[in-house]
Amino acid sequence: MNLERELEFCKKVIVEAGQEILKIYDQNFEIEYKKDDSPLTLADKNANHVIVKNLKKEFPLYSI
Repeated sequence: MNLERELEFCKKVIVEAGQEILKIYDQNFEIEYKKDDSPLTLADKNANHVIVKNLKKEFPLYSI
């Protein structure tokens, strides 16, 4: 199985998600905690949104 297309696409999405994180990095932000006590910030949520949105659009048949 060759996953080169997926890998190259994911590299681009990771950069885009990182840019979303950096938009919030220098701001004051709240930290929420999930049920397992792991932290969750707006930067995490925004990056996750970018990743999921792009993966669903590019690979609609893949499970996320």
